[in-house]
Amino acid sequence: MNLPLGYRYAASYAGIRQVRRDELALIVSGLPPTAAAVFTTNRVQAAPVRLARQHLKAAKGLVGAILVNAGNANCANRTGDAVALACCRAAGKLLPYIVVARLRKWVKRAAQRVDQWRELDDDFAVGEFRLRLHGWKLERRFAVVRERIREGRDSLGRKLIEVPGYTFRVFVTSCDHAPEEIWRDYNRRADMENRIAELKHDLGADGFCLREFFATEAAFRAVLLLFNLLAEFQRVAGFAGYRAPATIRLQVLTCGAILGRAGRRLVVHLVRVGVV
Repeated sequence: MNLPLGYRYAASYAGIRQVRRDELALIVSGLPPTAAAVFTTNRVQAAPVRLARQHLKAAKGLVGAILVNAGNANCANRTGDAVALACCRAAGKLLPYIVVARLRKWVKRAAQRVDQWRELDDDFAVGEFRLRLHGWKLERRFAVVRERIREGRDSLGRKLIEVPGYTFRVFVTSCDHAPEEIWRDYNRRADMENRIAELKHDLGADGFCLREFFATEAAFRAVLLLFNLLAEFQRVAGFAGYRAPATIRLQVLTCGAILGRAGRRLVVHLVRVGVV
């Protein structure tokens, strides 16, 4: 089975059915992506349907994991809401997370009080602290990345008035890795959103919808194949850094061509530029 990068899948038997086979599945995204859902319009709706609608709205379309089960579709009962919420909470406690922290007053104070910094190079240093914010039952771990402000180069992060000359990025996490690994892991996950944007805007992955379902699927798979071919082309060509599909089209690929023959010779037939 070919699975998209950035996602993890697991399935298991949970004792819902008598036949012992996979009936509970979990899909986890490395970085919460934008999600959309179609819900039933029936007056009678099961608890998971109502809860999923509430969570999707509360998270403003961002979903980090989906828990799916089979074998008990008829779950519109008195305890359905409590059971569905308990399942979500149990799954949420086990999932590792890395989230950019909002630099509110208490987070800023804790960040500027960090006195043990580990220098990564001349410009970057990392530290950490633990903090329990209002409404939290437990304190949580915060990883801090400090970047020195340099002339002629934009520095990511936020400035703190009490600590001039630096910008700060703060992550709240349940992971126990070193702060620099948490920072790098988050950057790798965040880069998935850039690849999705390239599929949409550079290769038109969201600009088609054919009448037949399988025709639409075939068109979408063709877009994914083209994306992978461009990635392999960059690897073989030995580019120093990654280039977006639009950049390759404008700077590298001159025009379309096909391989053919002229007598006994192999020739390349080029498309005349400017001719439609």
